[in-house]
Amino acid sequence: VEKYYELGVLYYQERDYDAAIFALDKYLEKKAMDMPASFLKAACEHKLKKDGPATQLLARSVKNPGLTPELKAKIY
Repeated sequence: VEKYYELGVLYYQERDYDAAIFALDKYLEKKAMDMPASFLKAACEHKLKKDGPATQLLARSVKNPGLTPELKAKIY
């Protein structure tokens, strides 16, 4: 499962955002609430000008009172 995340990072670095989203989706099937993976997927969605589930998750998580201000600032 960890290899899917690594693959997503590599695809992101190569600017192959569709492939990165595919790899990150496979990773998030097993680790659904992994914030770094969700953040990377949202970055890919942003580069493709798509408003997808990762972008919506991050928008909702900014309103979560349990997150630290530093993490909220990073997500925002």
